[in-house]
Amino acid sequence: MLKDKIKELSHEIYQDIVKYRRHLHTYPELSFQEHKTSAFVKARLDEMGISWKPVAGTGILAKIEGLPSDQVVALRADMDALPIQELNKVDYA
Repeated sequence: MLKDKIKELSHEIYQDIVKYRRHLHTYPELSFQEHKTSAFVKARLDEMGISWKPVAGTGILAKIEGLPSDQVVALRADMDALPIQELNKVDYA
């Protein structure tokens, strides 16, 4: 069943995803200054064999192709941080 396969794959990559999120959270960059963040994301995409191209300075457009069909899924995410002081006490703040 597809639901079970998704759960299985999610468990396999969970530790890496947490590691990546904490890394990005540790080194926040403001809007249009996300040079290290952009490099980090590009390197992860390269590791996964996902093609990408730079857009708008620090932006990235990645393309994952599946089987030919009429359906397309688009995801958008921000990479910039807000200039705030965190109150939580975690190693990656």
